[in-house]
Amino acid sequence: MLGPWLLLLFCGGTLLSGLDGTSFAHPELQRLKNSPQTAPSTDRGWCSTWGAGHFSTFDGHVYDFEGTCNYVFVATCKDASPTFSVQLRRGPSGNISRIVVELGASVVTVQGAISIKDVGVVSLPYSSNGLQITPFGQSVRLVAKQLELQLVVVWGPGAHLMVLLEKRHRGQVCGLCGNFDGEAADDLRGEDGQLLEPHEYAALHKLDDPNEICAYEATPRPQVLQAEHVPLGQCPANQVYQECGEACVKTCSNPQHSCSGFCAFGCFCPEGMVLDDISKNLTCVPVARCPCTLGGVTYAPGEITADTCRACRCTMGRWDCEERPCPRHCALEGGSFVTTFDARPYRFHGACTYTLLQSPQLPDGGSLLAAYDKSGYSHSETSLVAVIYVSSQDKIVISQDEVTNNGDTKRLPYKAGNITVFRQTSTHLQMATTFGLELVIRLRPVFQAYITVGPHFRGQTKGLCGNFNGDTTDDFTTSMGIAEGTASLFVDSWRAGNCPAALERETDPCSMSQLNKVSAETHCSVLVKTGTVFEKCHALVNPKPFYKRCVYQACNYEETFPHICAALGDYAHTCASRGVLLRGWRDSVDNCTIPCTGNQTFSYDSHACSRTCLSLSDRTAECHRSAVPVDGCNCPEGTYLNHEAKCVRKAQCPCLLANHKFIPPNQSTMVDGVVCHCTNGRLNCPGRPQMLLAACSAPKTLRSCSQSSGDEFGAACAPTCQMLATGTPCVPTKCEPGCVCAEGLYENASGQCVPPEDCPCEFAGVSYPRGAQLNTDCMTCTCSRGKWTCQQRARCSSTCTLYGEGHVVTFDGQRFVFDGNCEYILATDGCGANDSQPTFKIVTENVMCGKSGVTCSRAIRISLGGLSITLADRNYTVSGADPHAHYRVQAGSLHLVLDVTIGSSYNLTLIWNKHMSVSIKITRAAQGTLCGLCGNDNGNMKDDFETRSTYVASSELEFVNSWKESPLCGDASLLLSPCTLNVFRHAWAMRKCNIINSQTFAACHSQVYHLPYYEACVRDACGCDTGGDCECLCDAVAAYAQACLGKGVCVDWRTPEFCPIYCGYYNTHTRANDGQFQYTQEANCTWHYQPCLCPQRLHSFPNTNTEGCYNCSQDEYFDHNEGTCVPCGVCSVRELEEEITYQGCTANVTVTRCEGVCGSSASFNVDTQQVDTHCGCCQPLGSHEKQVVLACPGPGAQGRRLVLTLQVFSSCVCSTQRCGN
Repeated sequence: MLGPWLLLLFCGGTLLSGLDGTSFAHPELQRLKNSPQTAPSTDRGWCSTWGAGHFSTFDGHVYDFEGTCNYVFVATCKDASPTFSVQLRRGPSGNISRIVVELGASVVTVQGAISIKDVGVVSLPYSSNGLQITPFGQSVRLVAKQLELQLVVVWGPGAHLMVLLEKRHRGQVCGLCGNFDGEAADDLRGEDGQLLEPHEYAALHKLDDPNEICAYEATPRPQVLQAEHVPLGQCPANQVYQECGEACVKTCSNPQHSCSGFCAFGCFCPEGMVLDDISKNLTCVPVARCPCTLGGVTYAPGEITADTCRACRCTMGRWDCEERPCPRHCALEGGSFVTTFDARPYRFHGACTYTLLQSPQLPDGGSLLAAYDKSGYSHSETSLVAVIYVSSQDKIVISQDEVTNNGDTKRLPYKAGNITVFRQTSTHLQMATTFGLELVIRLRPVFQAYITVGPHFRGQTKGLCGNFNGDTTDDFTTSMGIAEGTASLFVDSWRAGNCPAALERETDPCSMSQLNKVSAETHCSVLVKTGTVFEKCHALVNPKPFYKRCVYQACNYEETFPHICAALGDYAHTCASRGVLLRGWRDSVDNCTIPCTGNQTFSYDSHACSRTCLSLSDRTAECHRSAVPVDGCNCPEGTYLNHEAKCVRKAQCPCLLANHKFIPPNQSTMVDGVVCHCTNGRLNCPGRPQMLLAACSAPKTLRSCSQSSGDEFGAACAPTCQMLATGTPCVPTKCEPGCVCAEGLYENASGQCVPPEDCPCEFAGVSYPRGAQLNTDCMTCTCSRGKWTCQQRARCSSTCTLYGEGHVVTFDGQRFVFDGNCEYILATDGCGANDSQPTFKIVTENVMCGKSGVTCSRAIRISLGGLSITLADRNYTVSGADPHAHYRVQAGSLHLVLDVTIGSSYNLTLIWNKHMSVSIKITRAAQGTLCGLCGNDNGNMKDDFETRSTYVASSELEFVNSWKESPLCGDASLLLSPCTLNVFRHAWAMRKCNIINSQTFAACHSQVYHLPYYEACVRDACGCDTGGDCECLCDAVAAYAQACLGKGVCVDWRTPEFCPIYCGYYNTHTRANDGQFQYTQEANCTWHYQPCLCPQRLHSFPNTNTEGCYNCSQDEYFDHNEGTCVPCGVCSVRELEEEITYQGCTANVTVTRCEGVCGSSASFNVDTQQVDTHCGCCQPLGSHEKQVVLACPGPGAQGRRLVLTLQVFSSCVCSTQRCGN
C-alpha cells in the first residue's frame, strides 16, 4: 500500500477541469490545483464527485447537488453494449454510504465492507472473473476489463468517487456524470431537451423508489465549491509525502514500472529509491540493495546460489548468472517421447532403428542407436525395444530380456574394454564408459532410456538426441544437414535401416473414447493436484507437460496402467535429477508398486555397488553411481544376488567361468591346466593371474540376403541415399525382402539407383537435386552428395507470437498458454543487471473473454523511448517522439503491419490482426539481452521461462506472473480446461477445428507442426462463450494459416460457409474524412479476397505477407513506396531510417535497399564503399551519391564532424540469375 492518503486525484483527468475560478479552503488541495498537470487525455474521460455534493461530469461540467436517494452515477443507455452501471447513495452527512457497480452478472456492493454477488464479502486485493479490486493509498480501485469495455472506479473514505471510461462510450451513457458527448453545455439536459437545475436533473436518475422523498433534494444549495478538510497521514517507514506522485509504483520486482495519465498524492519512495516488495516491509531502498527470490526463498544482495550448471549472484534484485560446463541428458520415454540434450521435447511413432547419437568423442567410430517396433494394433502404438551401441569393436544390444555383444548373450555385470554394463536395480540397467557416455535403461513397466554425455560433447553430437549446442531451434537438424520443421521428417532422416517412414498421430487418442479420457485424466491428475507426494517438486519441475504426456500415453496404449506408472515415474525421475526424491509416490497411486523377490528390498535411491555375486569377481564393475538416483529392488547390505535371483551371503555365491558355466561355492575346477577354487564368489587360481569374465571379439559383417550369400537380413541394409547421409552403420533387427542396388550405387527417394554424388537432398518432404540452393529463415544451403551445406546469414530474425486466448510461442519456439487479467511485458531489452533503460518495450493488455476465465489480448502497446504506439480497437494511436526510433505503418483490411527501426540495433516487425493476435519479428545487429513472455531469444527454449529477476521458473504461471506490469494485478492461476467446463461445446469445437488437420492444410503439415495449433483452436472455441465464438474459432485457424505463410506455404482455407471475409464491402463504400466508411453509388469492382500476396511467387514478395482484401490483381501487390500496384516478380527500392556508424562517428540517415525475388536484396556497405548483394536476384539499376554528416563524439573529437558519401538507389531491376527454389 502506498500510504494513508485517502483522496486520489488524476493528473490530466476532468476532476480539476473547470475549476480555474474556484478557491479551495484546504491549502493542500489549492496547491494541487495550481501544480502543473499533464494534458487531458483524448481517449478517455473522468467523472467524479467529492465533498458534500460536488460533481464534475465526463465533459467537464461542474455542479453541486446533495441528495440521499440511490442515484445512477453513470450507466450505459441507448441499448449500448456491454452494459454496466455505477450507483451511489449519500448519507445525511454528505459522505457516500453505498456504491453499487453492476457488470452483467457481477454486482459489487460497497457498504462498509465490499461484497460481490454469489461470492460474498471479499478481502483486498481481489482478482477474479475479470474484476480487480485493490487498495490505492487509502482509496480503493476497481478495474473491470473486457474486450469491449474498460471501466475504472475509484472511491475513498468519505465522499469521493471517480469513474474512468474510454472514448468508445461517447454519447452512450447517462446519469449524474452526463452524456459524455464532448459538450459540457448539454450535460444537464432533460428528456425534452430543456436544461434543468441540478436537483431536477438528479431526480431523473433516481433508482429504487421514484416516489422516495430524499433529504436536501428540494433545496438546491448555491454552486460554491469547498473542499472538506483532509488530514495529512503519516507515511510508513522511510516513504515521503508527495502531492502528485506517479501512481505506478516502482518496486524491487519492477524498478522500471511507469505509466501515464494520472498521479496520486500520498506516500512514495524518495527519488532514486524503490519499494522493497520482496521483503514486504514497505521500506524504500536503492535498487542496489534489493533482495532476490528463488523458489520462494529470499536472498540478500550479493548472496550466491549455485548448482551443477551455473552460479548466480543476487544483484539489484535480479540474478546475475554464469553458466558452467556440465553434462546433458537425452531421454527416450513413454514409447514415443524424446527430449534432446538441449531439452527440446518431441513425439514420433516409427517402427525402425534410428541413430540416437553420433559424435567424434565416441571411440572407434561409435554410434548409439535405438530400435522401435509396433506394440499394438494402431500405428501410433510404437515402443522402444532395444538400445544399441555399435563401434568397430562392439555391437552391444540392450533389450528388456537380455544383453548381447556381437550376437552373444552376456551375463551381468559385463565388461568390454572401456564399457561396462551392469544391473543397477531390479528395474534398471546401466552402461558406464570411460569416455563420457552413460546410459541408464528402465526395463519396466515401459522400456525407456536415459543418455548422459559429458560437457566435452558440446557441439559435437548428431542424431535424435540433437546437437547439444544450447540452441533448441536447430535440434531438428537432419542427417542431410538442414533443420526440419516437424519431428517425423527429422526422425526419418536418421533411420539406420531400410524401413517405412514414421507416421503422424493426426488426432488426440483420448477423443476416441470419453471413458478412456476420463479414466486417464483421473489417474494422471495426481501429478498436478495439491496435497499429493508430487506437490513437493512443483516449485522445481513444472508438472503440466508430464500430465499431458501421461494422459496421452494412457489413451494411446492398450496397456494403460504400465504407461501411467511410467509417466508418473518420468516426473519422479526428473525431480530426482533436481535433487528432490519423491519417496512414497508408488504407494500413493494404484498399480505402481514394484514387488521385490528373493529377499530383495525396495528403495527410491537404490544402487548396485557390490550387490551381486558376479560383482565379487570385479569389485568395480557395478560401482558406477548413475547421474540420477533410480528406484528398484536390490539385496540388503551384506547379501548378494546370485544367478537364481536370490539374496545370499558372500560365502554362498558361485563363480562364473568364461564359458558361462557356474562353479558352486567352495568347490574346485580345472581351468587351463590350473586348479581353481571358488571362494566368496571369486575364482582363485594359484600361479596364474585373475581371469577376466569376458573378452572382446571382432564385430560381425552384414551382407544382403541374396540366395548366393545366404544373409539372414535380406534387404534390411540395402544402401540408400538417406542412409548414406546418416553415416551410421546399418544394424538390422529382422529380415526385409527387397531389391538392392548394385555395389557403389544408392537408392534415392524415387527408388532409382544413383551414384553417391547424385544423391538428392530432402527438406519438408521435397526432394532437391544436386547443386540446388535453398533459403530458409536463417540459412543459405546447397545440396551436395545428399547433404545440405549451409551458411548462416549475418542477421537472422526470430518471431514470437501471441494469439487467441493466451497462447504464446516464444522467439525460441517454447509454447505455453496462460489466463491472466493484467498487462504483461511481451518483449523488452535492457534485461541484464547492469543494463540501462530499455530502448523498446512491448506490452499486452489481457482481459477476460470467456465465462470460464480465459483471457485474451485487448491492446498492444509499444514504447520506444519517448515514442509510444498503441494498437487497439482495430486502429493505432501514436504519441510522443524519439530521435532513435523510426516506424512505418501499413494498415490493411485484416492486419496492421508495423515496421520499427531502432538505431542500428533492432528491426522490429509487428503483425497485428486487429483483434487478439500479434506476431513480433525481431532482427538485431548484435546479441543483447531480451526478456519477457517472448523469452530471451538465445536459441534455447530450455531457459525461456526466465523471470524478471533472471532465474528460470519451474512453471509458466510463476514465469508469467513475474512479467506483470502492475503489482496491483492478481496473479494468473491454473484454470480448468474450457472444454471441461463447457462440455456441450467440445464436439463442435473439435469438428470445426479439424480443418487444421485436414487436406486443406496438407501442404503445410510438413513445414509447421499442426497438432499444437489444433489443440489451441479447440481450447479457444470451447472458451469463447461470451459472444463472438466464431470469431475466436476463425482467429485460431488464421493463426495456423499465418504460421504456414511465414514458411512460404499459402493456404486458401476460407469459404463462404467457413470464416468468410466480405471484401465486396470496399467496392461500394469509401472512407470519409472522419475515417468512417460511407456508401457510394460509384461501384469499384477491384476489391477481392486473397489468402496471400503473389501466391505464385511467394519468395518474390519483399515485404510482410498477410491475407486480406486487396485491389491489385493476383500477380501484383501494392508498393507503398511507389504508391501503385507493381508486378510480383519485380524488385523495388525501399527506404529505411537507420543509424550508421563509420570510424566511430554516427548519424541517423535515410538509406535505400533493393528488395525483391526470393528474399534477395542489395544495399550499400559504408565500410567497404561497395554494394552488397544477397543472392543477386534484385540489384540496383540507377543510383546517385549523397553526402551525409556524421557526429564524432569522444575525447579529442568534440565538435568534429565527418562527411561520408553514400550511394542512393533510385531504381532496381530483377536479374535472371536462378535463386533458391
